[in-house]
Order: sequence, then structure tokens, then C-alpha cells
Amino acid sequence: MSIAPLLWHHGEDPETIVREIEAIASSGIRAFVLEPRPHPDYLGPRYWSDVDVVLAAARERDLKVWFFDDGRFPSGWVSGRVSERPDLVKRHLAAHRLDVQGPRAGASVSAKHWLPDGITLHAVVAVRRDSVDTIDSDTLVDLTASVVDGVLYWDVPPGRWRIAVLTEGDRGLEDETAEYLNPIAEGAAAFQLAVVHEAHRERYGADFGGLISGFFQDEPRFGNGTGYEFQFGQPAEVRDGNPRDYVLPFSPALWARLVKQWGADARRRLPLLWWDGEPELTAQTRYTFMDEATRLYAEFQRELGQWCDDAGVQMIGHVVEDNGAHTRLGWGAGHYFRALNGQHMGGIDLVQHVQPGVIDGRRVGTFGRYDDEFYYWGLAKLASSAAHIDPRKAGRAMCEAFGAYGWHLGLRLMKQLTDHLAVRGVNFLVPHAFSPRTWDPDCPPHFYNGGLNPQWPHFPVWREYADRLCSELSGGTHHNDAMVLYHAEAEWAGEAMPFQRVLQVLMQAQRDAHVVPIDSLAAVKPELLIVPYAQRIPPELAETILALDIRTIFVDAVPQAFSGAAAAELMSRLTDHVDVVPLSDLAQLFTAAAWTPSEPQPWLRILRYDEKAFLVNESITETVDTWLTLPALEGHPVRTDLLASAEWTPELSGDRVRLRLGPSESCLLTWRPAALPDLPVRVARADLPQDGWTVSTRAYSDSKFRPVALTSLGPANTPERLAGFAGTIRYERLTDLTDVTAIDLGEAGETAELVVDGESLGVRIAHPYLFSVPHTHRRPVTLTVDVTTTLAPVAADNSYDAYVTLDPTGLIGPVTLFH
Repeated sequence: MSIAPLLWHHGEDPETIVREIEAIASSGIRAFVLEPRPHPDYLGPRYWSDVDVVLAAARERDLKVWFFDDGRFPSGWVSGRVSERPDLVKRHLAAHRLDVQGPRAGASVSAKHWLPDGITLHAVVAVRRDSVDTIDSDTLVDLTASVVDGVLYWDVPPGRWRIAVLTEGDRGLEDETAEYLNPIAEGAAAFQLAVVHEAHRERYGADFGGLISGFFQDEPRFGNGTGYEFQFGQPAEVRDGNPRDYVLPFSPALWARLVKQWGADARRRLPLLWWDGEPELTAQTRYTFMDEATRLYAEFQRELGQWCDDAGVQMIGHVVEDNGAHTRLGWGAGHYFRALNGQHMGGIDLVQHVQPGVIDGRRVGTFGRYDDEFYYWGLAKLASSAAHIDPRKAGRAMCEAFGAYGWHLGLRLMKQLTDHLAVRGVNFLVPHAFSPRTWDPDCPPHFYNGGLNPQWPHFPVWREYADRLCSELSGGTHHNDAMVLYHAEAEWAGEAMPFQRVLQVLMQAQRDAHVVPIDSLAAVKPELLIVPYAQRIPPELAETILALDIRTIFVDAVPQAFSGAAAAELMSRLTDHVDVVPLSDLAQLFTAAAWTPSEPQPWLRILRYDEKAFLVNESITETVDTWLTLPALEGHPVRTDLLASAEWTPELSGDRVRLRLGPSESCLLTWRPAALPDLPVRVARADLPQDGWTVSTRAYSDSKFRPVALTSLGPANTPERLAGFAGTIRYERLTDLTDVTAIDLGEAGETAELVVDGESLGVRIAHPYLFSVPHTHRRPVTLTVDVTTTLAPVAADNSYDAYVTLDPTGLIGPVTLFH
């Protein structure tokens, strides 16, 4: 059981919600995640009544159910009840600046403007300014004791000074989560569990671990501001042409930890969280803040996960990873691996992020500017790495996939994205989404859409493919060539190369690597650790490398300094121990290894799992045709096409295997005790004419095919043909299949079913559109090809479809007969 789609629940009537559950079950899916989006009476009588209906329908159909862990997105709202505990509402530390020129004896400054109701004074610190936003760390002075009734009394020394009024309160910069739970407050997890989890256990505890699998957590965050790109020292936003300083997540528990780290200097250090001072002190201050905040976040998560363990259920989900937010504040949770502490799977979200063939750079989409280097090379590896590094996750890597792609997402793109995820180690999918609202405008597509999605009859083909693929890549060992250090700690303290840049070089050379955080190094002790360039690293990293004698490569250069106090000789000892390799040369470390192609294949990806390999050509235009060096394994290699359920012995030459994959094609290579027959040699006999076809259409909302004035193959969505048509286009002709063993439809838009004299030869949802022809069909027959579009031609007027090009529809061809 490796697929559990989101089932949205808005408070629909029982008949409607049961209809949607029946659709899920009819596709062969055996589980779903029940998501209030939102429910109008979450945790109230109507909610429980509705959930009773859902569980009864699931039980009748032998489906497992996951509960969302809150009443709306994102997690942390706690059913709107956090206001009952003011001490648990999100709190923030803000810095307000006042720049003054000294000397000025007997000066006073009122801080009352920054102290409205609910906001308290935390500290007042003054520091000499070197420039507009650079401060002299040596002059930091704590003036908090000189504040009386909200007024600072101070003799300003000569020079330019900045007075930082630091306030604490519940006013952050993300209005949507203003009254959310503070995950780094003491008692936060207990409150969340008491309000949401215990309420579900009280009513449904007897089904925990059986009918009910667990809870799904969706994008919890610090939420001190909006956006993915938070960086210390930069304004959070610009309003009315003026920069506005960010606020930081805060709590008494965090302050206690900072005081323990900084001692008497604690308040004096705070301005360095906003303005640059002496480089090393600034870096160490920011690193310590992030380190302690994310450790507190991890403790919050651990408590939630422990409750689930004790209750016999699991906790899964993901944080905001977008554009590298997984290492940052704002919409992020600061540290991906710590934020998933307590969860039972690695988890990510693939929402409009990956477009086949787009591997780097920036592009604009519905949710802003996308960092394609991260999405393509890094995102999925976060989930699979967490799955294999953390024992409680047991190799399970989850992705909430396909949401917000728009109505142009059909089964072909779903197959491409499934391959993208699987070859990076993801083996549990949460498809987004099933909505009981027909034509729901909320983040389409919706797979069933009241039965109006024309590709819905073929949805089980994708489901069966994805289920089998995830099953093949579960419960075993994901082999890798190295581990790449997670870069969060380095980014907190200075310039840092993101881990995905290293992964790109390795993956384009058919090498694989897990991403490993510093916290896990001692437990996993990698044979080879690759550290992306970092201006500074924590001294703990150097100490671990040396203590465990880990073979380590630093990319491009060794660090310049540490982000914390370290022994004087530590850097020199580290430098003597490690090697430095330029990023562009990393792949050369593995040229003699198995799975090396006979020539460079930058589009070929290989996942090695137990004694099998999953291979994907991620090019949308080029064919991979190469010889791969095989590992020394017992048995005979067998190539399996999971989509067509076909397998054969590939062409071999000594210890090498011939691999040919068309654009976006994939296969599984396994070893069997006995060899299978070779793939029959197919010789192209002829292409069928592009003209002379009988064409009819069945619109997505219609039940009958109706003739149209077309007789030729080619793109159908053109102004002079079938522009604006969504549904199934049928092509028919009388064809002599004497000696024909296979038919290739060429290009189709987008799912295709081939029927010969009324007998279906199968459905293809993606390339190649190749069908085997049984020996019974050798006389002239009626050849029928049904090509089904997505709903985009009639529903693309939305922000989700606005940033993509739509593929041609219909049967484009050429249709080739093989003997």
C-alpha cells in the first residue's frame, strides 16, 4: 500500500462524500488522507458525524484512513483554540532602530511607540554605526536597565549610534498564522495533542493502527514572516517604498537557551541578528540562534511522534521546502531533518515544482519564482535521505504530489513525475487531490472531478504502475556512492553551496548519494562524505570527521572559519585530513565503478535498490542508447517495462548491458536465476498514411461519439481542427495486419487505447505508445485508436495553467507497423 491521496472534506452531504470514496476505491487505491479544507465544524458535532460516515465507507471498502492533524492548512491552527493559551500563541522578537548622532548629554528616547498592548520590552541595546547598516560590535552596550516607564535615559557618546529597541510579542509578519501555535514554546506539543489527537483517539481509538493509520502534518512552520528566501541582515519586505525589518520566532524557552550559550552578553548580541557587525561574532550569533531554535522545534516534533508511537499510529507529512526554505525561517522550519523529527516517513511536497526537462535556473509560476536547481536535483532527495538515515522512518519516503499543476496535468505527466520521484528514492505517494466539489478551483487538478475527468477511466493504469514501482523500491536497501552534507548549518553562518549542486554533478554521472545532516554523521558514519563549499562550519563537524576518521572531500575549498568556539589547531588538523576537489571534477572519482555508461549520459538517472536498478531517461527529446557496466551479481539480468507489464533479457556483451530508453522512458533491471527470452527483433514495415482516417469525438461531458470533419492525423488542438476540445478523439481505419507483431502510435496527446476488431490491446498513458499485436490478428481489421486529452482545453483559465504550454492533443503519429 503505497498510495494515499488527499480526500478533501468541506462538510459535503454523506451521499457526495461516499461517492468520492467509492471513486478512490474503484481505482484500486487502498488508503486516503482525510483533509478538512476547511470543514465548517471541525471537532464539532457535525464534523464527528461526517467522519463517522467516512470511516464507515472506508471500512466497507477495506480502505485505510489518515487524519489531517488540524482543521485547516497549514498545520498549527489547533482548531482555532490557541488563543485559550496566550502563552502558546506564536511570539516574535522584533528590532526597532533609532539612529542618533552624539555627543548628546542627558538625552532620552521614548520606546512607547513600539510598546502597544500585547507587546513588551525585551531589551534596549546601543551600538556605534560604521555605515548605514553595519555596526561596530566592540561598542555594543546593554541599556535595558536605563529604561524607566518606557523611556530610555542615556548620555549619547560622540559618533553615529544606533539604538535598537527589542520587543517581544505576538505580532509577526504572516497574518495567516498570527494566532497559530508557537512550536518552540514549552507545552505546545501537549496542547496540540490534547485538542486534536486525543479528541480523535477518544472517539476512534479502537481503530487506531487498523482502519486508522495515523495523522498527516501539512507545512507547519515558524511563520515569523512570509516567503521562502529569508536571510539574516536583509529587510523582510518593502512597504510603501520603505524596507521593513523582519521579526524572529521567540519564546521563553529559546531565550533561556540563548542565555546559556551567550551568558552575560546575551542581550548585547541581539542586534547582530539584524545588522552585520564583526564577521565572526555575527556569524556565530546567527548560527547559535538558528541552532537552538531548530533544536526546540525538533523537540516539539519528537513529542508529537512519541504520542503517535504510544497510540499505535504513525505521523507523516512535510514542511515548506520550496526554494530552499527548508534551511530558513519565514515559511520554513529552519532545518529539514530536525523538522521531521518524530515523523515515520521522510516527506516533501511536489506542487507545480518540477517540469520535465527544466533542470536549473529560475522561472515564474503561480507561487512566485521557482528555483529549478533545487526542485529538480534536491527536493526529492531530502525525503529519501531522511527515510534511510532515520531508523524510525524505515526507508519510507513520502511525497504529496501533483497538486496545483492545473488541469493540464494528466496521466502522462503523472507518470513522468512518478519516475522523477522514484528514481530519487521516493516510495510513498499522496496524490493531490480528490475533491467532492466538481470543478473545484482550489489547486487543480482533481482526478475524478465528479466523473468528468476524461482520463479517469485510465487512472487505474497509473495507479497500478505507481503501486508496483513503489513496492519494488520499498523494504530494502537504497545503495549510494557517497553522502553529501546537508548545508543548513553552513548557510546560517555565511556563504554556502546548496547540497543539490553537488547532487547534480553526481546524478548526471549516474552516481547516487544521500543527504546527511551533521546530527546524523556519528550514527551513519559514511564511507565517503562530500561537503559542499562552506565559508564556515560548526566545530562539531570537524570533530566528528576526525574522531570517526571519515574520508571527506570538501568541494572547491576548505572552510575559512568555524561558526562556534574551537581549539586553535582544529582547522589545521581538519585541513590535513580532508581532500579538496573542484565541483566539476567530482564525477571523476567514480569512473571505474559499475553502472558507468560507455559515453556521458547526462539525462540518465539510476537508482540501485537491493539487487535491482530503476533507470529513467529524463530527457523529453533525446534517446539514451548506451552500454552500461554491470555489477558482479549472480543470475541473469532481466529488463522489465512496468507500464506495459513486459520483460525480457536485454542485449549483453561481457559485463555490459545495452540500454536504450526513449524520451521519458523508464525500466527496471533485475537479476533472475534463469534467463528470459530475448526481446523479439522488430523491423519497421511501414507507416500508415496520415490521411484516410475516420474521426469522431466524445466530449468529456458526453456519452456518445459524434463524427467530425477530420480525416488526417496531426495536432488536433488547432483553430482549424478541434481547438478547445476536451475528451476522447477516435481514429479508425481498415488495416492489413498480416505479419504485424507490434504497432507504435508515435506521438499522442495524451493517453491512448488501441482496439483491433473490438478487442482492446491495452492502454498507454505515456511514451512509448507501443502495442504488441497477438497472432490472431493477421487479416485486414478495423484499427481503432482512442486518444484522450486532459481537461486543460476547456479549463485552463486559471493561475495554475497560466504558466505552462499545453501539449498537442489527438493522434499525431506516425503510426508504424512492425513485423
